[in-house]
Amino acid sequence: MRLQSLEVPVADVSRAVRFYTGVLDLPPVVRMGDQAATFFLGDVHGGMVTLMRSAKPIPGEGPVIVFQAEGGMDIARARLEARGVRFLGVEHSPLGLTAYFHDSEG
Repeated sequence: MRLQSLEVPVADVSRAVRFYTGVLDLPPVVRMGDQAATFFLGDVHGGMVTLMRSAKPIPGEGPVIVFQAEGGMDIARARLEARGVRFLGVEHSPLGLTAYFHDSEG
């Protein structure tokens, strides 16, 4: 078995699409009205993430999606902060230097 995609519950698909396209620069693959939108993670072989409208807020923390910081952490963080992204912290994890931030849905 291999991972095909991740589903992220969102309250507002249009708002989430604006964040994932305008802030994270992910090109949309398909949009299903106000119900869902799918994006490639990296190239076409990197898997996909689908934003799925949820009828109720999801309590607690949501899923963590890991992106590679092209050009390095400092450059990627500065670019995202310039677009209004608030970082929660940076730590050394088993994956290396990891920075956490919320998407438009928290």
